[in-house]
Amino acid sequence: MSHPGKAFAAIIAIGVAAACAMLGWYPAAFVVAHADIGGNAHVVWASDASRMAASAIRYYGQAAGQATSTAKITPELAREARTKSVDALIDTIIVRDAIAHEDDEAEADTLLEEKMTTYSQNPEFSVAMSVVYGLNAAGFVEFIARPETEREFLKGKKKWDDAAFAAWLASERGKAKIVRFAK
Repeated sequence: MSHPGKAFAAIIAIGVAAACAMLGWYPAAFVVAHADIGGNAHVVWASDASRMAASAIRYYGQAAGQATSTAKITPELAREARTKSVDALIDTIIVRDAIAHEDDEAEADTLLEEKMTTYSQNPEFSVAMSVVYGLNAAGFVEFIARPETEREFLKGKKKWDDAAFAAWLASERGKAKIVRFAK
């Protein structure tokens, strides 16, 4: 490059791109829900998938460590955890859109608040979240409590058992437009 300003700008752009990649600030998937549930578009960020996978691996490590002393976290297991985490985040988006489409967000939030109030009354709760999942309170709500509460809420509202919910979710996943960039 003959102009020093262009060279400097190129170095800055490369540095920013590298930092974004290292921090996981890039999309792992784009999801456009089907029109039945609003047709909203969402991004699944790689950083969220990585945090969720790390939490699952930590949970697995804790559980496996209790069961046997030979448990190992292999690279294959780590890749599988990341893939499953992206899938779980996509499922969460679909469930959340279905709740929003029926204007039931306030009811679902109330149920979550009730559950979190019960959890937070236990003084060891935040320590347990950190030890078992490797998450702080906000991470626990984002990746575990809110998605589980929303699933429970939707199943109760629709009067679905686990099989009916799984069938509905698979159907909506099939109708959604999903573009994956990372596994």
